[in-house]
Amino acid sequence: MKEYNFYLFDIDRTLWDFEKNAEHAIGSIFDDYDLPSVISADKKEFFHKYEEYNNKLWRLLDKDEITKEKLKESRYFLTLEYFFLHKHAKGAYDASMSDILAALRTLSDKALYGKFPRLEMLKGLAVEIDAEYMERMKTESALIPGARYLLEELKSCGKKTAVVSNGFKEAQYFKLKNSGIIDLVDSITVSEEAGCKKPNPDIFARALEKLCGKESFEKNEDAIKRSSLMAGDDYINDIKGAGDYGIDQFYFDPEGKAEGKSTYRSGCLCDILDFQNRHCS
Repeated sequence: MKEYNFYLFDIDRTLWDFEKNAEHAIGSIFDDYDLPSVISADKKEFFHKYEEYNNKLWRLLDKDEITKEKLKESRYFLTLEYFFLHKHAKGAYDASMSDILAALRTLSDKALYGKFPRLEMLKGLAVEIDAEYMERMKTESALIPGARYLLEELKSCGKKTAVVSNGFKEAQYFKLKNSGIIDLVDSITVSEEAGCKKPNPDIFARALEKLCGKESFEKNEDAIKRSSLMAGDDYINDIKGAGDYGIDQFYFDPEGKAEGKSTYRSGCLCDILDFQNRHCS
């Protein structure tokens, strides 16, 4: 592995343990809102169905097929609706994702409201839960194993680090602060502030410009790119996007998805250090 001086990191699922933190936040909401009185599900069932909808909605958001607001108002409503109807319609209705865009246009099948008028109530509950979820996620602090150590070691070697995220700006800064790593990164680039998002190559350029300083970046962009590495878990957004911009990539792949090509690939984040230590004294 060649020597790198500039490291870009994704946040969610790369440094910050999104699944662990989300499951904890949603579990506490499940209890505090007494959701079993409304729907037929236990905590794990609710979390896994939410995760399914949330992931698919984020893919639609990444492709600009829905808005941030539509995602936030839909993910909990679709989850609540699914389990509510399984409880009250005895499993006769399956909230299929096969035509999710059509479903999102009205948030639900209007014909169902006549038979199950309490579905209208779920809309308000879903909005309230999403707002509470966003607040609780700000306070969660679990990191991917080795993330803190990795950032500390890179800092001690004099390397410059930045995070590049498509996540909601109102949450990302709190995640870094409350997990105790905000002082271990030199700059933060969030897509909502940058005006473009991964996998658009422009966001990687803006992240490096912010990290290195505008004047230095404009004079030495090609050299900076050659000395930069992007680490992330999302193949399209992080790895392909960085590759399209022309910088090397470390595909953090703990699940062994083995998608596409990348400069490096590992299921252990700290493998970056195994490479870097050759050049760090």
